[in-house]
Amino acid sequence: MNPLFEELDCQQTRLGELSLRRRRLLQLNGKEIYEVKLGDHFLMSSLFHEAETKMVELSLAMATKNDLAVVVGGLGLGHTAAAALADSRTTSLVVVEYLAPVLLWHKAHLVPLGNLLCSDPRCRMVHDDFLLGPGMRTRDLIRTSPEKNRTSSFWTSTTPPTGSCTGPTPGFIPPKA
Repeated sequence: MNPLFEELDCQQTRLGELSLRRRRLLQLNGKEIYEVKLGDHFLMSSLFHEAETKMVELSLAMATKNDLAVVVGGLGLGHTAAAALADSRTTSLVVVEYLAPVLLWHKAHLVPLGNLLCSDPRCRMVHDDFLLGPGMRTRDLIRTSPEKNRTSSFWTSTTPPTGSCTGPTPGFIPPKA
């Protein structure tokens, strides 16, 4: 049995110390929980991912095309990306991650969804800044992860909107006529 707590990786980044931890919760019959911390701040936990998964499902449900090119801003533990790949209409997925260690965790299968995401030919992971990198190119759906943007936005236009994706009224922006 795995120990109650284990730090799987810890690396210094431009934003501070980034760590991946695994622990077991005895209160939940020893369930394994994966957590990502930046300094003293918890960025994400595998215990709470239903909101980001549901947001992707709802977003994809609104798309009318049968072949979707999706971009996700932020890889994290992979729940957002996995939810996008679960939709059979997703023909390509680009996940843009700012912190290189997060990409390495998935490639090394240190996180539970690493193997799934790395082995799916539709999925490509990119080390870049979401707002300045490939996420701003033409896609059918652009989704920013909650840990990257607390006021998450979605774009379903063939032309990404101008300005920041953290506008005062996040949500769907209909395709331009």
